[in-house]
Amino acid sequence: MARLGQWSLGLLIGVLLIVCKGEDLMMNEEATEPDNLELVFLIHTSPKINKTNFQHYLHFMKEVIEKTNIESGKVKVAAVTYRKNGKIAFNFNKFKTKDTLLKGLGKIKAAKSKFGNLASGLNITKTKLFGQKKLPPNTMRWVIILTDANSGLEQDQIAAMAQQLTSVGVIIRAYGIGLKDLSQLQLATTDVKGLKTYSELRNATKDVVRMLDTFQQKDQPKGSFTQGLADVAIVYHLSNAAKPNDINSFKTFLKSILEKASIDNGNVRVALMNYAKKGRNLVDFNKSKTKNGVFSAIDKIDLKYRAAASNAGAALNEVQSKFFTKNLDRPDAENIVILITDAKNSDQSENMVKEADELRKSGYKIITVGIRGADANELKGVASQSSMSFYSPSFERALTGGFTESVWDVLNPAASVPATSPTRVPAATSPSRVVTTKVTQESVSEVVADTGSEADIVFAVHFNPRRSNTEFLQLIDYLKSLVLTSDVNNQKVRFGLYFDKNNFFFQLKDYTNTSAIIDALGTASKSLTTTDQFDLVSVLRDVRTRMFTPANGDRANVQNILIVFTDTVTSGAALLLQQERTLLNKNKIIVYSAGIGLNDKAALETISDETNLVTFSDYSELKSYGAQLSQLIPALNTIPAPTTTARKEDYY
Repeated sequence: MARLGQWSLGLLIGVLLIVCKGEDLMMNEEATEPDNLELVFLIHTSPKINKTNFQHYLHFMKEVIEKTNIESGKVKVAAVTYRKNGKIAFNFNKFKTKDTLLKGLGKIKAAKSKFGNLASGLNITKTKLFGQKKLPPNTMRWVIILTDANSGLEQDQIAAMAQQLTSVGVIIRAYGIGLKDLSQLQLATTDVKGLKTYSELRNATKDVVRMLDTFQQKDQPKGSFTQGLADVAIVYHLSNAAKPNDINSFKTFLKSILEKASIDNGNVRVALMNYAKKGRNLVDFNKSKTKNGVFSAIDKIDLKYRAAASNAGAALNEVQSKFFTKNLDRPDAENIVILITDAKNSDQSENMVKEADELRKSGYKIITVGIRGADANELKGVASQSSMSFYSPSFERALTGGFTESVWDVLNPAASVPATSPTRVPAATSPSRVVTTKVTQESVSEVVADTGSEADIVFAVHFNPRRSNTEFLQLIDYLKSLVLTSDVNNQKVRFGLYFDKNNFFFQLKDYTNTSAIIDALGTASKSLTTTDQFDLVSVLRDVRTRMFTPANGDRANVQNILIVFTDTVTSGAALLLQQERTLLNKNKIIVYSAGIGLNDKAALETISDETNLVTFSDYSELKSYGAQLSQLIPALNTIPAPTTTARKEDYY
């Protein structure tokens, strides 16, 4: 079956058979999976939408098409807006490359109108885009409706217009944002998703991508790495920030992911390329035909391999011309490229993505590994799919078993999947943590290494008293959720809570079981928040000197973690913050920060590594996206969360 970049249409059909429960879509076992996709976004925006909220519309659409291979000609995308009447924003033939399509989406304006006419939008989609033709062979048609208001015109025509679309094989899915009544959308399709806020479109995108990634595992060759043939090109960059210990860790990491590979019998061949402005220090497939030979080549990596320039696009371009040539490539072997870097790409990201697209179109599997200073967003756009993009905040943490095993699982899908399992376990449930580091950088899959289940953890909270009691309770509920997934009862995790100023609500030594901590959190009230000024320097000093002490419950040989929560920009001077961070590092206290609704994150970026900083638009997002923090910190993710709304007696 022809491939559609990261999304094969077989996957899309698999997803639609699940999510489009109400559609009369029948396929027998011998039906041919489609090779072509015709996708239409049908968009309506009411007067209540603003520029920020409309960005959620645009992001949703861009995320859906990000991994499709427009250049192949097998994927066509169009967009229709509707107010009193439907209007084509662009048709199927307007954009023939991914780059031009994404730019075209970005030019769509929020055509606000208090009048909506969904029937007209459906009608123009049918007559101007799909015409009267029946569903072409090997083609899937999909219309996604995005609207934040019900139509005030021709409501009685919606069902009839939708029926005309389904009669030519169109599958309709609708998202209603902020609608109290979804019955109007249900006239068009039974596959309707109601969203309370515009930001929930993020989850809608994630759900689709997650399902696609899960189903796509069916198309991965099983056992090709250990039992079949594979040619693996490792393309890597080391920045000038890499220290000797980092390089040693990097070499150990490479050996770890190749340890189980069947190199000596010739099934697996490995090539190496270090890159700066372009590829260099090449070791092709014929130079190292044994595992010892490959490991010897890896051992030669040293400080001379570092560089300031990091042009991954040029390196990916050279992969085919240097490694996968007529003389070196094996036509019966799977071609795999592993791109590893500890820095952001110094060339234009578009070039890197373009070169990756060319490789994917030629059937290459691309795996990316970002370390420390790498841009996870960039690397996600390069990987064949999101479950093949990994991230570690340090070279040392990349060596942990959870991280290396996750990379190995992608290299060799059969290694971790029972023979009786029809599909591979989704990445989100694997031993490694899958996390979106920043909510504002939606849908970035990162795998963070497991650093252990034992920790002494202090929550340091600044809550602006001008905010509502509802928001305060949302924060407290979130803190409870973190406690509930931590192993407190077996003495693996301890918690302390600090409210500025100088309010040591409870120390690490005070409570040694989950129920006691939950009860204590339940007594916290908004009256504890007395100042709208956030003195972060004092907070850090208080926690360091008066909470992480043996007298107050700090344990020797247990990881110390401070998590700062704030909805206010700090008044602390940058120099003092840097000095305090130095002292925290000296005391081996790892700092994570969670910013809520901040327009300036400079202070939090001073005290936390970029990978240890998460941001939220408001407190309501803690419930939907807060799991990202526990995925960053393994000690917060050691026992399953309650599957239903917990009662007090459930905590005992």
